[in-house]
Amino acid sequence: MGLVLIGPTCPVMRVDEPCPDRPFVAELVVRDAQGTALCGTTSGEDGRFQIGLSPGAYVLDPKSSVPGGLTHAAPMPVSVEPNRYTDVTMTFDSGIR
Repeated sequence: MGLVLIGPTCPVMRVDEPCPDRPFVAELVVRDAQGTALCGTTSGEDGRFQIGLSPGAYVLDPKSSVPGGLTHAAPMPVSVEPNRYTDVTMTFDSGIR
């Protein structure tokens, strides 16, 4: 199970005015250790996604849903263990400063 978030979502963050990260729609590509694309998915409006993978080591490669936009997230290594779910939270940088 996975969740994609984006933040910050406010230009100024203050203790008395919280501005939590928000769900984000993004295309995600799963790559093997050699960098070969195996499959992909897009997170929903609620930021959630699910991909069925065999046990092993992978890289979750995020793509911005806004071509040419300022949003960015780094590729994330993911290890899938036998008979277990792997929870992943990927956060995109919104570029707001």
